[in-house]
Formats: sequence, structure tokens, C-alpha cells
Amino acid sequence: MKQGRTSKIVKIGGFSGIPAVFVGGDNPVVIQTMWKDRFSDHQSNDEIKSIVQKINELAALGCRVLRFAVPDIKSAEILGNLTQMVKMPLVADIHFDYKIALRCMDFPIAKIRINPGNIGSKEKIKAVLEKAGDKDIPIRIGINAGSLPKDLCKEVQEGLKPSQALV
Repeated sequence: MKQGRTSKIVKIGGFSGIPAVFVGGDNPVVIQTMWKDRFSDHQSNDEIKSIVQKINELAALGCRVLRFAVPDIKSAEILGNLTQMVKMPLVADIHFDYKIALRCMDFPIAKIRINPGNIGSKEKIKAVLEKAGDKDIPIRIGINAGSLPKDLCKEVQEGLKPSQALV
């Protein structure tokens, strides 16, 4: 008998010609990575072709999901266009501006990652959650010590052993 908790199965992608990737449950571990370069303000066609080639190379190496930092609307537009040029689910990692998340979801983005501690008010978070729900786009909630209020971070750290404290 299998022990431990059963995780929920999440579908990433599976629309607009992008194959679905399933994580959780009894599905095999999925290789994911994060794109390390920022988009330039004016991506040339040659730069876009190079990015597409690198994404295809990552897929050939076994990567199944690729996450991009999306710091502004221009980056959201570029990422949105890339979603239509590759067969790998692309994920938008959003910080600070919920409008960027909303714009990304106008494209066939496979998943959104937000940090509610820096995305804004409850209303802004709700707008992102509602649009993601309407479009059946999964959201990863990522929280780190940098986005926690200082008093809460201190309280959490004081209650933990030094090896457990948030750094």
C-alpha cells in the first residue's frame, strides 16, 4: 500500500497545438527550467528565431516546461508570440504588476506563477485568479521571505530553529 499524501494532478498546456504536460499524482517527474536571459526591448526576427531554436534544443534534451520572468508588458507580448511558435508549454513568472499576468493570459500561456505578497491588493489577485479560472490556466503560488512583511518574517524566523529560518 502506497503511503504519503496523494497530490492533485495539474494539466499544463494542452491547447493551441501545445501538448499537455501532467504533473502530480502518479505522473512521472517533469523536467522544467527557467529561461535565464531577459528579452530586449526590440527583439529582432533573428533573435526570436534564436530563442525558438534554443527552446527546441531544450525540448530535445528532455525539458517539458519552460518558465520566463515577465517584468513588463513588452516581455508579455514577446512571450505571448513565442507561445505560438513552439510546442513546449511556456510559463509566465509575474512580479509586482497584475496587469502583466492578465496580458499573458491573452495568449496560449500554459501556466502563471505569481507571488501574492508582491502582486498587489486582494482585488488584483482576484482578477488574476478569475481570468486564469476562465481560461483554465493553472497558477503556481510562489512566496518567499523577500515578499513577507518584515514583522511576519521575523516572527516566523524566531519560532524556527536556525537551520529552518527563512533566508
